[in-house]
Amino acid sequence: MPSHCAAILRAFPELKCRMRPGLAHGRQVTSDTILCIGNERTYQVLEQILDDVLPLFPDPVVHTGGDEVDCRDILYCGNI
Repeated sequence: MPSHCAAILRAFPELKCRMRPGLAHGRQVTSDTILCIGNERTYQVLEQILDDVLPLFPDPVVHTGGDEVDCRDILYCGNI
């Protein structure tokens, strides 16, 4: 689910994944493309969104995406 989340990250910039210091020549950088899986607030926001959206669809299964994410970014998350 961490991909296609630009609107979420604009509304909740604190959910951006913060890379560990030293990975960008000593600067702290953030990812503008993935949600931080090491941030508990990410799960709270996603749960709230899904609680609002899932009742709109009759199917018991939903595809949350994530197949477009470069998972290497997650390896450098400062919250994990």
